[in-house]
Amino acid sequence: MDWITDVFLHATTETYCGRSIWRLAPNLIESFERWEQTTWKYVFQVPRILSKDMYEARDGLIAAFTAYFGQAKTTRADANYFVTTSEQELRDIAFDDNDVGKVHMLQYWAIKSNAHKMTFWMFAYMLHNPQLLERIRQEVAPGVVNGTLNVPYLTEQCPRLEWLFLEVLRLKMSSSLMRYVTEPTVVGGKVLARGHNVMVPIGNYISTRMFG
Repeated sequence: MDWITDVFLHATTETYCGRSIWRLAPNLIESFERWEQTTWKYVFQVPRILSKDMYEARDGLIAAFTAYFGQAKTTRADANYFVTTSEQELRDIAFDDNDVGKVHMLQYWAIKSNAHKMTFWMFAYMLHNPQLLERIRQEVAPGVVNGTLNVPYLTEQCPRLEWLFLEVLRLKMSSSLMRYVTEPTVVGGKVLARGHNVMVPIGNYISTRMFG
């Protein structure tokens, strides 16, 4: 998992922000991993005195992006369109470097939080099943021509790769929803009082009747 995380997050971070981000924040990936491990404290609004690790990780990410957006644009000209456009829209409504850094920290979290985990489990299942690995290798081979990805082919003509993705999503997805109780509500004979948050777990679909 550490190898997948390092390779995937470094590549996607550089794709979005360009190489200058590493000069300003060489420990960005480590801060992001600590943030991911402690975000439940953010979601549940755990008091700061019990959330030092979460706040340190969050503040480290914000400081990194604040410094990044404090650079002259000419020094980060290799950032992609999404980053430059979203920054300009925030500048247009008078956001300063710190404000832009905070917004981008949340965008970074949304962009990076799931893909590397999905990639890890896809690799794990293929390495565990050499026959599956060989079939997917053969299937995706035409999708790489002279080092260039043929994205339409990979997304539309590779059913085994798609099945692997969907099965990993089915078996390994673990999430929850948060809902705010706006009025007294009875669930299972219990009254949920107004003003409270409710956590709703999302279970995996593992019924043998449906999936064999």
